[in-house]
Parts: sequence; C-alpha cells; structure tokens
Amino acid sequence: MLALMAFCSAVVLFMYARHGSAGEGDDQTVFGDAGDARRGILMLAVAVACYLVWMNIGFITMAVIMGPLSLLVMGVRSPKIYLVVILLTVLVYLAFTQLLGTQL
Repeated sequence: MLALMAFCSAVVLFMYARHGSAGEGDDQTVFGDAGDARRGILMLAVAVACYLVWMNIGFITMAVIMGPLSLLVMGVRSPKIYLVVILLTVLVYLAFTQLLGTQL
C-alpha cells in the first residue's frame, strides 16, 4: 500500500514539475497550487516516516511525533493547535491503555 501511494505521489510530483498541473486542463488539478502539492508530498513523507518509527521503535514514539510533525508540514503556526493535538494524543493513549486495557 505504501509503495502504491509513493508511486502515485511520484507521478503527481512529476506532472506538477513538468506541466504545473496533473490534469488535462487548468481546471483539472489534484492540488490548487504548487504549495498544496508540496504539502501533500510532505504529508506522505511524514506518514511513511511515522510508519517506520512505529515498526522500528514503537507506537508511543510514533504517536508523539506524528501530530506535531503533520502540523509543521501543513504550515500550522498556532501554538494552541499544537497543544490541542498533543493533548488529544495523550487522551488517545490513556483511552487505549487505561480504559480498553490494550498494550501499546
């Protein structure tokens, strides 16, 4: 699945680099502009990196870095949003470990 996503992303990246869009006409684009395309590709990189962290280090480490790293890649600058995402990560962790009794 990750390989297919990487291939599709590479095709879209190539189309934007070569033609400035990924569709037949100007109204048929995958992303609104090059900035959106860059953020989309970077989000794929974050997803792959977080998957590799999860497989090699563990879920908790991946959960701690995924939210803030995703916000950073998407260009979010508000510290309040970063705080909310970190708090939600803690709540999800507590819900799974304390309420559901899962071993992460």
